[in-house]
Amino acid sequence: GCKTCLDSFYSELQLLPKRSPGAIVLIAKNTKTLRLHPLIENSPIPLYLDEQKKLIKEELVQMTDQILLFRAEGFTSFDILDYENALSEIR
Repeated sequence: GCKTCLDSFYSELQLLPKRSPGAIVLIAKNTKTLRLHPLIENSPIPLYLDEQKKLIKEELVQMTDQILLFRAEGFTSFDILDYENALSEIR
């Protein structure tokens, strides 16, 4: 994934209201870098890392480096490079 894109995504997430609806799941090839980012532990909305890639194993998604936005009606996936569209869906 694009580290600059993820940093921008995290910065924008920090500006969201503390009780934004939904949750985000990040699927990435290298979760070590993601785990070191403070937003993973201090996200204003639920944010999870699929480190075991269970969603790929269950064939719900087919690749890594995605942002998944979960809502009551299901989920929407975005390529990490398309983080701005993911943010517009969250707002």
